Amino acid sequence: MKAPHKPATILVVDDDPGIARLISQELQREGHQVASVKSGEEAIGWVKDHAADLVLLDLKLPGFKGNELLDRLDGLHDHLPFIIITGQGDERVAVEMMKRGALDYLVKDVNFIALVPTVVERALVRLEEQAQLTAAEEALARSHAELERRVMERTAELTEVNQSLRESRMAALDLMEEAIAARQKAEQAQAALRESEARFRGFFENVGVGTVELDAEGRFTRVNDRFCTITGYSREELTAGMTPRDLTHPDDEAANKERVEKVLHGELPIYETERRYLRKDGRMIWVSGTATTLYNDDGSVRSIVGIAEDITERKEIEQALAASGERLRLFIKHTPAPVVMFDRDMRYLVVSDRWAKDFRLEVGDLTGRSHYEVFPEIPERVRQVHQRCLAGATESCERDPFPRADGSLDWVKWECRPWHDALGEIGGIILFAEVINDRVKAEDEILQARRFAESTLEAIPASLAVLDSAGKILSTNEAWTAFAKANGGKVNSCGVGANYLAVCDAAAGDGDEDAARFAAGIREVMGGEVTRFSMEYACHSPSQQRWFVGYVTPFLGNGPHSVVIAHVDVSERKRAEQVIRRLNDELEKRVEERTRQLQHVNANLQEQVEARKKLEEEILHISEHEKQRIGQDLHDDLGQQLAGIWLLSDLLKASLVEKKAPEAEDAEKIAGLLKDALGLTRSLARGLHPVAVQAGGLIAALDELAVRTSTMFRIDCRCKCPPAMEMDNTTATHLYRIAQEAVTNAVKHGQAKEIDIELSTNALHTVLSVKDQGQGRGRRGGGVGAGLDPKHRGMGLRIMSYRADMIGGTLDIRRSQTGGGTTVVCTIPTPPSTATAHTEPTHG
Repeated sequence: MKAPHKPATILVVDDDPGIARLISQELQREGHQVASVKSGEEAIGWVKDHAADLVLLDLKLPGFKGNELLDRLDGLHDHLPFIIITGQGDERVAVEMMKRGALDYLVKDVNFIALVPTVVERALVRLEEQAQLTAAEEALARSHAELERRVMERTAELTEVNQSLRESRMAALDLMEEAIAARQKAEQAQAALRESEARFRGFFENVGVGTVELDAEGRFTRVNDRFCTITGYSREELTAGMTPRDLTHPDDEAANKERVEKVLHGELPIYETERRYLRKDGRMIWVSGTATTLYNDDGSVRSIVGIAEDITERKEIEQALAASGERLRLFIKHTPAPVVMFDRDMRYLVVSDRWAKDFRLEVGDLTGRSHYEVFPEIPERVRQVHQRCLAGATESCERDPFPRADGSLDWVKWECRPWHDALGEIGGIILFAEVINDRVKAEDEILQARRFAESTLEAIPASLAVLDSAGKILSTNEAWTAFAKANGGKVNSCGVGANYLAVCDAAAGDGDEDAARFAAGIREVMGGEVTRFSMEYACHSPSQQRWFVGYVTPFLGNGPHSVVIAHVDVSERKRAEQVIRRLNDELEKRVEERTRQLQHVNANLQEQVEARKKLEEEILHISEHEKQRIGQDLHDDLGQQLAGIWLLSDLLKASLVEKKAPEAEDAEKIAGLLKDALGLTRSLARGLHPVAVQAGGLIAALDELAVRTSTMFRIDCRCKCPPAMEMDNTTATHLYRIAQEAVTNAVKHGQAKEIDIELSTNALHTVLSVKDQGQGRGRRGGGVGAGLDPKHRGMGLRIMSYRADMIGGTLDIRRSQTGGGTTVVCTIPTPPSTATAHTEPTHG
């Protein structure tokens, strides 16, 4: 169970600002206050002005060695708690620092930052437990010393009083014997008896303890002043018929009743007791009493003489001492630390619950039992430690194996020290022993991870070396040695202990520019100018061409300014790149040739498209001209003939009506049909040859289309257009034909009851929309777009799409989500003259 503690103030001393910042972030996330300095001098200055609960100290700092900095810090604050931060290869120094008092150590590896909160938390818990244990020991020592002083003082007083009491008792007994002898020889020793009684009365009244005399019924017949002072009652009140039972506390009365009866009946000549009295004022006191029975000549009880002393203060001291011992027992029992207290014979005095839990003990109360009986597997070397501590030594161990009787193995961190009684004598030992199986397991896993990392580095094909800040090679892998041999270098000149920068500088002096660049890159990374350096260089051998990439990166695990050098063989990649470059060049040439061919074909195709477009425009123009001609013929020829026939039929109808001929009704029907045919012919003529469009009036033509549709098909067809709009005749004609085709489809296929024709324009687009409210039937659905489904392209959709494309626009058919109608929308770019025209709509 982790001991609770308040947030701590932690000082991080590390010259690497990145590492210090990561450590600070992790500790601040745990709620601690963190200060960070980069050197020993800054640490000394900070400690002069601030108080730190814990210091995280990097051993390799500029200007100071670890021991020297700790001496300076200890000079400012005694026993400043610290955790060391060490890199690879510093284990020996770390061990020395642990001997000096370091709470723990951290190795800068891949899991370093993640372990910081756990190690700090463990150190803070240990500091708090040590502080609590030290405070408890100090409080216990003070309490014991005070109790011993008071007990010794009171013992001296009681010894003196007891001596006086014994002397008085002996004198009283002597007097009683003399009185008995005098009574037996009353006639012969009356004078001696009176003298003896006088002495007895003088002793009775003036002795320093309470004295009483009881009759055979147990009632007070005589008391001295001291007894009155003890009980708070006057002499008259006590001798008015009171008995010791009237003064005894109710809880003690039953326990003493039988012995009092034996005294009154002469069965118990001498009676000693300690009991509680209730004074007259109600206050309870403790009284020590001794009673002696006096007999008549016939052997009957004549009286009882007793001595009483107030021992309340002594009882309170004894109770306080017992309470203090109980508090100590409870404190140790319930402390969260595994603590046990032994006497000089290694018998348990107090055992904490944590101790019993850690060592898996389920044997009940251990008080009084031998430690070696409970743990028979304790080895002899540990028993010798106990004996040395009982002789005054203090010993500890951070990691000690403890084979258990059941065959399991516990790892224990322990500390053993003696404890002293009030007289300064060693009373036994206090043992702190923590089972650290989890910690040992974690440390072993870290060690395995380190070994795994080292073996992994050996398995990496890249050539690796670690340099210190001066360029000296600290360690290499096997690939580095092979790399040096392959490049003609000697192992001694490029192995561990050699100065790699000196080797590069020597090569640069011989004219090797790559060596000079690489040496400069190493120095830049060491100096912190760049975080990473790499360069590619050629290193050909007589038998083959070779290329390498050299990398330089900081090595945080070995102190500041150390770097890792890696050389990676990229010859295969370079050869592949050369092949790819050659293939790319060939591909570029082929692409250029193919592009020229495609450009020529595209030019021919563009010419064909332009020619086809012109041909389509001519066909459309011819088609429009033919429609206009047919419309003109319908209006000028068939229309005139129908008009003449209608007039003749109307005259015939009038004549038959006047003559009341039976054929008059048929003649009237013929006249009506001719009139309708004439209207239809003129409507078809206007549809095929809209005069308004020819005159540049698209808006008037759309209004006329709406009116004609409403009249011919008896539906509500509305037109919503701006009052004026300038547009060339070709664009206007195409828009009109699109609207005409959409309206025709709405009437013929959609059974529309309402149609809305709308023309709007803005600075960018001119939009024509035809929307109906038709219901539709069958597969095609209904509305304006009936028969124009893009999935079933008919003639109408193709013609409208073609017309929209001819004027640079787009055609969109939108069906209602509820199935009630369709909207045809044609959008074209707005001509510059139209964009500035008035666009307020009008309604036809």
